[in-house]
Amino acid sequence: MGADLGDDGPKVTSFIDDIPELEEMGATVVFREFASITIFFVINKYSESELAVLDLIQFFVEVLDKYFGNNVCEIDLVFNPDKLHYILDEVILDGIVISLDVDKVLGVLMSRQEAILQQ
Repeated sequence: MGADLGDDGPKVTSFIDDIPELEEMGATVVFREFASITIFFVINKYSESELAVLDLIQFFVEVLDKYFGNNVCEIDLVFNPDKLHYILDEVILDGIVISLDVDKVLGVLMSRQEAILQQ
């Protein structure tokens, strides 16, 4: 009488690559779940690093947390899509990551917010 040590239960990953439509395009989905939100990126599985995209998602959520206060939630994103797009624009340009400095990104966002308030 012994337990089958080979079965660890369901495998949990942060990648979805078994969707036929995505396979035809050579794409895969990388995602990460946080308290109340899930961030998805669809990437080219032949030219993008899945682990680098996981790091990018982590960075993106760190910026969101600091910008909206601790523990960003879906309500923050639903009611502030313009701010969400500003943050993405400061981090990614034409599919290329251009900044991974939280303070720099937040500085630009705060400057933009001050300029809007002064108008």
